[in-house]
Amino acid sequence: MQMPEEMLDNANTEAVEEKGGTNSLPVAHEDMKYDDVPSTGDGGRMDSEKRQGALVDKESILKEAERWKKLFKHDIAKHHADIEELNEKYSLELSNFGKELHEQLIGTFFRSLELLHAMHVDETTTEVERLCLRHERELEEIKKTQWVLIMQKSIVDNLHISLGQF
Repeated sequence: MQMPEEMLDNANTEAVEEKGGTNSLPVAHEDMKYDDVPSTGDGGRMDSEKRQGALVDKESILKEAERWKKLFKHDIAKHHADIEELNEKYSLELSNFGKELHEQLIGTFFRSLELLHAMHVDETTTEVERLCLRHERELEEIKKTQWVLIMQKSIVDNLHISLGQF
């Protein structure tokens, strides 16, 4: 079984070998000291050409980093503008949707109100007609009863008059 450090070293070596290169970078271990790092072979000295190349590489890397930084800031600004635009569109669509929904609800409410009113009018009309018929029947009954009472009184009055003449 390999220790975690050995597994990491093997993984680094395998990754470099897959790319076709060699693992020329030293792998730092906990027990290594600064003096143990392999040197360039020239005693730590670089000739002016190498130094100039390193400076050019450093400058080009810095320029490239600055360019990428500007591109990144530009992309962020563009995405912020896109987000703002989408947010405005969303707010407008949400507002329009709210207005449409409100209009639909108001329309449904008034249609329901008209339907209920029509139903109420129909029910009220039916009830009034039923009450009118009942009233007419009761009125006829009252008229009959009054006629009977008038007739009875007239008979009784006629009897008193007739009896009073004898």
